Amino acid sequence: MYFDEAAQTRIGAFAWWDVIVSAIVLIGFILYEGKRKSIKYLLVPIVGTFTIGVSIGLPAFHKAKEVFRQPLTQPNL
Repeated sequence: MYFDEAAQTRIGAFAWWDVIVSAIVLIGFILYEGKRKSIKYLLVPIVGTFTIGVSIGLPAFHKAKEVFRQPLTQPNL
């Protein structure tokens, strides 16, 4: 019922489509970039995007990119 009321106006429907398309694009970006750069724990920003939204999914992915990146080569110590 809430979604029906929110999408009754053209601007409300546009706002919902904007949220949905942004989330789909962000999840695609997370999967593509995460596999390309071998980032672990990609499920965390994806779940954040589904539960809270793009506003938590994108920062969570950038944090995961910094923290959980698997090194390509072992450093010589």
